[in-house]
Parts: sequence; C-alpha cells; structure tokens
Amino acid sequence: MTDLPKHKGALAAGSFPIGLKYANRKLVLNAFRANDVLSSVDVSGLIGVSRQTSSKAIDFFLENGLLECIGKGDTTEVGGRPPEQYRLSRKISFLCINVESECIIVRSVNLHSEIIKTVVQPIPVQIVQDLLWRAIEEISSEIISDMEEKANLRGVCFTIRGLVKHNTGTLQYSTYYTSWTPNEPIREKLKAIFPWINRFFIDKPVKIFARSLFSAYEEQLQGKRCLVIYSQKGIGTGLIHNGIIEDGANSLIGEIGHMILEPKFPITCSCGNNGCFEQLISIDQLRSIVLERAGDFAGSILVSKDISSLMYEDIFNASRKGDKLARFLCDYMAEYFSIMYRNTAVVFDPEVIVFQGNFAHADKYFLDKFQDRTRRFQYFGDSYNIQIIIDKRDISELLSDGSINAILTDFFSDPNIYV
Repeated sequence: MTDLPKHKGALAAGSFPIGLKYANRKLVLNAFRANDVLSSVDVSGLIGVSRQTSSKAIDFFLENGLLECIGKGDTTEVGGRPPEQYRLSRKISFLCINVESECIIVRSVNLHSEIIKTVVQPIPVQIVQDLLWRAIEEISSEIISDMEEKANLRGVCFTIRGLVKHNTGTLQYSTYYTSWTPNEPIREKLKAIFPWINRFFIDKPVKIFARSLFSAYEEQLQGKRCLVIYSQKGIGTGLIHNGIIEDGANSLIGEIGHMILEPKFPITCSCGNNGCFEQLISIDQLRSIVLERAGDFAGSILVSKDISSLMYEDIFNASRKGDKLARFLCDYMAEYFSIMYRNTAVVFDPEVIVFQGNFAHADKYFLDKFQDRTRRFQYFGDSYNIQIIIDKRDISELLSDGSINAILTDFFSDPNIYV
C-alpha cells in the first residue's frame, strides 16, 4: 500500500460537519487513487480517521458508483471475518479525443488510467469543420456503443492544434486549419455530440504534452518552474509552476514559436509576422542553409543526402559523427534557442527545461552549445544551473499520458463528486 499523509484534525472540535465530511471523503478517494485495492480498515490506517468514518465514505462512493466491491480479502492476523475489498470502479469511463494533422485518435480510459479502447482514423490534412465533427461522432459511437457505456461516460478531453482558449472551449485561430472560420465553438460541438456530458477539458496539444510530465517526472518537477519545449512541424512550449500549467487571459502563454527574434527575416510567418523563432529553426530553413553552404562543406554527410528528406534527426546523427556542416547547423540552432531562453527567463525564469519531439533527439554537441550560449547572459552569474530533461516518448504516448492526466485531474478536482 502507498502511505498517505495522516489527516490531522479530521475530528477536530469546532469543524463544520459538511466541511469535515467533504474533507474525509476526499482523503478516502485519494487513498483509492494511490492504491488499487483497499478495505475500510486499510483506508482508516492510511489516512488516520476512524473505521466508521472510512466505512461511511466508502458507502457514499459505492452509492454514486465511484467505488466497487470486489469481494472479501484474506483473513486478518488476529482472525475474524475477511474484510470486504474495494477499488475505483472500472465501469466509469472518459474519452480522450486528439485531432492531429492527419488523423483523429480516440481513446476510452477508466478511473485507473487504463486505456480500454483506441481508434485511429485518418483524415484529410485540411479537413473542413463539418466533416471533422461528423467523424468524431462516428468514432465515439463505435467506442461508446451501448446505453450502459453512455451512462458511465463522465467526461471528454479534446485537443486540436491552434490557439485554443481553454477557459471558453474555443479554437480562436489555427495556422493548421487555414480554411476554418475563427472562434470555432469546440465545447458547443462536443456538447451536441455528447448531450448528457457536462465535463469537457479542451486544450492545445503542447499543453497536454506538458501534462504528461506529471506522471513521468513528478519528483524532478516538484515545486519547480519548468519550460517544456515540443517541436514537430512547429514549436510550442508549456510553462509549469508548482504543478500548474500557466495559460493566460488569451491562452497565449507558451506560444514561444511565435516569439520574434529576427524582425527583418525576409519570409512572413503563418502568424503574419517575420522572424519568428519557429521559422528560424524550422527544417525548411535548415535545408536552405545546407543548400547555401554546401560548397563550404563539400565532404559533409548532409550534402550527399536528398535535401527534401533531410530531418532534424539526420542533423543530430551527423553531428554525433563530427560532421562539420551538421555542427554548423547545431551552432546556428543553439544560438536562437539561447536567445529564446533568455527572453523567457526574464519573465518566467525556469529551473528545468524539458525537450520533447524533434529536439529530444538532439546530440550532446547541440545541448552543450545551447548551455554555453545561455551562460553569456550576465544576469545568471555563477548561479546558472539549469536542469535539462530529455523526454523521448513519441507523440502518441505524450498525448495519451497527458490527456488521461488532464481529464482525471479535472474530474477528481470537482467538489460535486464529494457531496
């Protein structure tokens, strides 16, 4: 069993009964979240309340379906009847719907963070709104196929690329779906598909990628400011402080890919500006540099490669072998990464940087150069000590772990399930 902090003051004089009951129920449910199977005696010992209190809370959660009885356990050392054993219900479910550039991924999950079913359906790169919602409805009907499953569905987590306003549940703007009208009402569309559901957690993928860290790197991030950098086709970040992902009034926190670093850059970004960070370190820009400087690095592995197929991993692999052009490109990228980081540090000052996606495959040369250039910022002084975490999980795992964390955290944070 996983020990939990004892509940000091659970029976303190002067406590309001409703508040006390709420607090005890929350402790009981947390005990089941940390342990698969428990008896009322186990719960009582774990959280420091009486057996009667734990039994009443368990009865409450049995009645509302959050717990289930799985039979009797083993006889105790002192004899007597075997205790009833309980666990979080495996019937209650949630849907995690992730709209990616070329497919929709829909997973049903339970309270134990277990994936029950997964459906992946290809979609056109520039799918129109109506077709997207129709496809989501069809896939969801395939996963949630009968009345009992519908009754036990308690919430939906939804992600889509673009500027998603988490608080309003709208897709304000997307550079990926350029034909869409602004302010797509995602929550309303989901409510039309799932009219019996009131819990919808809607966000952009990079924020979900950041949430995936709460299960994989919880100890390393405890109480720290963290900058999560994810790069695939574009680049985005999540900013975590004390276990909370920062969002902002307009959900713009984390759009670091559109931080302007070279205003005179000749190509206009999809956001309407010039010289955005993600433009400067994009694979298209790196391919242009290879073509431009090929004559200076005639013996490079990269020069002999088909330029249209050149990817970040090719550059980092060549750099590992000491290829001079690859290291020239690593120097170039490290410079812009360090400028981005220094700009971020003056408003957020992270202690941890997590690389996901393309730059999770970066070689030691790039990472060392990034740190060397960052140290030039004199405000850091001798205290500069940034922890770098390389998270090599693929996008499917990041989406899965992050979406499950998002919807379950949202569910268990709801006061209504304890009253």
